[in-house]
Amino acid sequence: MSSNIPNISVVVPIYNGENYIGEAIESILSQTLMPIEIIIVNDGSTDKSLDVINNYLGSVDVINIPHSGVSKARNVGITAAKGDWIAFLDSDDIWLPNKLELYAEAMASFPDSIVFYSEFSLLEVDLHGDFPTANYSGKLNSDINCDLDHSGWIYHQLLLTNWVLTSTALVKKSVFETVGMFDESLVIAEDWDMFLRISREGKFYKIKQPLSLYRITPNSLTKTIKPVDYIRTVLDSAIEKYGYTSPDGQEVDWREFRRRAYVRQYEYGLAAYKNKWYSNCKNSMSGAIKCKPLSIQAWLYLFSATFFTFFNLDKTRS
Repeated sequence: MSSNIPNISVVVPIYNGENYIGEAIESILSQTLMPIEIIIVNDGSTDKSLDVINNYLGSVDVINIPHSGVSKARNVGITAAKGDWIAFLDSDDIWLPNKLELYAEAMASFPDSIVFYSEFSLLEVDLHGDFPTANYSGKLNSDINCDLDHSGWIYHQLLLTNWVLTSTALVKKSVFETVGMFDESLVIAEDWDMFLRISREGKFYKIKQPLSLYRITPNSLTKTIKPVDYIRTVLDSAIEKYGYTSPDGQEVDWREFRRRAYVRQYEYGLAAYKNKWYSNCKNSMSGAIKCKPLSIQAWLYLFSATFFTFFNLDKTRS
């Protein structure tokens, strides 16, 4: 272990997470390398989340704010943090015990990186709708393996998908002074937007082993169709501002970019059609067709959505 131990602040936003916040906090307190502080930002929870958090007073700092969304909560935590580095953990996710220790080792070896992240494992409900008891005891393999394909200048890779789960991310705090804070107008994809912006400023380093457990809840926010295609908004904005090339000259894989763009826009368009958001469906299917002109399904939905829009059956604004 390097003697140059980084000052890490942990920011945990929470909204009505009474069932999981205790496990999240315990996973931080079980780290083999402790952060200098744990900041819990209570985003106006109305359940018993605060009661659970209060059991850890003395080990965590709590900031209470009116319910404003995860971006606002993270921004409040970032602003309050005293560390040089910010580690994020969502209130329903879990860290493995030597996560921060391995990150510190990677930071010592790759001091020019401004974001460190890792792979993660899924924690899903069983057939009865229950989560298994998370096992985060016991130390992982201490070897650090770098994922070369998703390290370095990765803006062009982030145009394909968001490879960085927020609960795995460790970000140099000074970066936020340059790129700004999380966009509080985004209901989803706020993390993707942030990492796209950061990837214009410096290198990322990915540890090729899972160091976090990502809980998939049945009512996950990202699984719910929104009346705005936030992912397309984020990507279009980045491309308009930065183009398709990373600062070191690496360009996006065009075939893979078109394939993924088609799938995203077709799937959003299909969900919008089922919700009778026909204007949204038209826009998405048009985008899908640009990526895959011979898609018969996309053309059929486009014509159908156009028909329903013409007869004022569109419920996009309702």
